[in-house]
Amino acid sequence: MALGVIVILANVRFQWNRHLWDVEFTMFESASKIALASKLLFTFAGAFTRASLICFYFRLIKDTGFSIFKYTLWAAFAYNIAICIIFVILAVFLCT
Repeated sequence: MALGVIVILANVRFQWNRHLWDVEFTMFESASKIALASKLLFTFAGAFTRASLICFYFRLIKDTGFSIFKYTLWAAFAYNIAICIIFVILAVFLCT
């Protein structure tokens, strides 16, 4: 929901619905900050969605005794966290 609110406000206040040449030069800094926030929220939304699906799989196999699948799910969960951290670091430190 937060990502939707940020994108709607950016369209209204920072003219995201216009071409770059039509946007006033004074809005670039604020629009870039909003773009960074939306990029971070999109990254977290994807990571939390994947984590939710992995937790659902944990619930499905809770009493089955498939230990190999549990290890696979733990590996997928760790990979999900690593990808989220890497994408956040890239989003924050890519533009200097």
